[in-house]
Amino acid sequence: MNGFTQILMWVALLGGLGRAARAVDFSTVEIAGKRVTVCRVNVVKERLRLFYFDEAKQPFHRFDRLSAWLESRG
Repeated sequence: MNGFTQILMWVALLGGLGRAARAVDFSTVEIAGKRVTVCRVNVVKERLRLFYFDEAKQPFHRFDRLSAWLESRG
């Protein structure tokens, strides 16, 4: 299992803890000795979309690249 898959698994597990959540909630946890940021999204309140690759199938790798790509598309 790669790191991205592990993070998604933890997001799913942590999201099911039953705690009252805002629309978007961030926290930091330790997984396999590494600190990661977990983002929980209340999909009843917010629309969740995942972006991993651009149209040329190149991974974004960084949020600033994703942000620029999304901004260019309105």
